[in-house]
Amino acid sequence: MSIDLPIPTAFTAAVATRTYEIARAGTPSTLVVEIGQPIQDVPTVSGYDWRCPVRISEGGVTRDLRACGVDSFQALQLGLQVAQQEVEQVAAEPGAAVALFGEPL
Repeated sequence: MSIDLPIPTAFTAAVATRTYEIARAGTPSTLVVEIGQPIQDVPTVSGYDWRCPVRISEGGVTRDLRACGVDSFQALQLGLQVAQQEVEQVAAEPGAAVALFGEPL
């Protein structure tokens, strides 16, 4: 038996937020990372797995991502990894500089 339902994407209440300072070609901006509360709403063959929403906002652009796990701990852990990878991806862009609390990453 297979489950072909889409993974829910709604953002839950933020449990953690971090704001990075970024500069692209000298133009300053902020990158806001929010981690949503894990929720057990991912349909599986044997019930429901957990999902941790991750929201990345820069300027007027917001992207909602998610990480799924077999329990809330794994979903949260993977959500934090997704957030870290997103920040590292921005920092790796040519001409981009990312800082946290005034310290470069």
